Amino acid sequence: MQIPLLIWILHFTNLTRGLDRTKILRHRRSSSGSRLCPAGCASCSALNGCLSCKPRLFFHLELDGMRQRGTCLSSCPRGHYGMRSPHINTCTRCKEDCAFCFSENFCTRCHPGHFLFRGKCESSCPNGLTPNTALRECTECTVGCEVCVRRNVCVRCRADLYFLHGQCHLTCPSGSEPDVQLMQCIPQVHCEVGEWTEWGPCIRKRSMRAYRRGEVTRTRQVLRPPSVYGEPCPHVSETRRHPMFSMAGCGELDCSVNALTPSKLTEEVGNTCATDSSSSATIPECAICLQSCVHPEVPEDFLERPVLLSPEELKAAAAGVTQSAGTGGGSCGDYAWYYEGRNGWWQYDERTSRELEEAFAKGRKSTEMLIAGFLYVADLENLVQYRRNEHGRRRKIKRDAVNIPKKGVAGLRLDPEPAPTPALPAVSPAAANGVSWPDGSRTF
Repeated sequence: MQIPLLIWILHFTNLTRGLDRTKILRHRRSSSGSRLCPAGCASCSALNGCLSCKPRLFFHLELDGMRQRGTCLSSCPRGHYGMRSPHINTCTRCKEDCAFCFSENFCTRCHPGHFLFRGKCESSCPNGLTPNTALRECTECTVGCEVCVRRNVCVRCRADLYFLHGQCHLTCPSGSEPDVQLMQCIPQVHCEVGEWTEWGPCIRKRSMRAYRRGEVTRTRQVLRPPSVYGEPCPHVSETRRHPMFSMAGCGELDCSVNALTPSKLTEEVGNTCATDSSSSATIPECAICLQSCVHPEVPEDFLERPVLLSPEELKAAAAGVTQSAGTGGGSCGDYAWYYEGRNGWWQYDERTSRELEEAFAKGRKSTEMLIAGFLYVADLENLVQYRRNEHGRRRKIKRDAVNIPKKGVAGLRLDPEPAPTPALPAVSPAAANGVSWPDGSRTF
């Protein structure tokens, strides 16, 4: 009886010890397993990774070679959206045509070849919307825009429109010009020139033999050339005849304007012409009156009352009769050209009137004339004349019959004013130095 009881007690003791060892082993395995799991995993396996996640984390299966391993993430990766449930939070893949999505039925970005429209990826955009390949979405662009980032920001225009600052234009706005190669509106560049240089030295050319006058020239540089449609550059060189150039056979005179006064010049030129006329092979001409030096005597009142033509020649020129032709006809037919003076209309000289008539007959809009050493522009459309380098001061011109009433020809009166009587009131020295011109103007 005692032996069976002893055996039973020993067996119970061994059974109790075995249960305790099993619990210890299980505790050790569980503690060692929790230490080996990645961050965020509630339970894991060496082969399959995370088996469950901690609260608020998403369970996601990712490929590891040929196997899938579980991971626990705070947010789902691209191409997946998160789904929460009381038991487990999982990451689910978006639809095939959707690259990023917010939920199963709301996409935020599409794969290439599809365009986002109201949360869905479509192969084409509905009417009124433009497929934007850069954003992969349907965009409401402005008229004429093929690709736009936003409604008012275009990046590519239609083939027949010009691009400027995110907008499409049929014609470029003011201040810009079209570039037909790039189909863009580029800024318009106007010409810029520098200041005039000083007048150069007086030079006489062989072609100026008839007048014995010299030429002085000044220039200016182009600082910025114009674009295709920009304002062109004005003339960068000016040449004018110098009225006090030295005369061949009449000695060498200073070309500077202030070198000699008119009276001094008349005296010296006259004396020189008188002494050297016999030794000169050709008869020179006076630089002021343009008459031959065989008549060196210049009246004292020459500048106030110049007489370049005889009264018969002057009336013949006014009537259109030339010495060569001897018959009427004027510049061309029965017409001549006139300019408006202070007291009425004056007829151009024969050469200038002929040049104007030739330009008018050829249908030109304007022509240039050389008058008194200055270049003038005759606007035949608006019938005005002005200096080429000074557009502000203008004078009316007209084309009319030769025999109309007029004041004179080229500043010379047809009917010279009577000589002043000796009994004249005293005038100041400043007024005495003034010069009266035939058209009524007076300079000092």
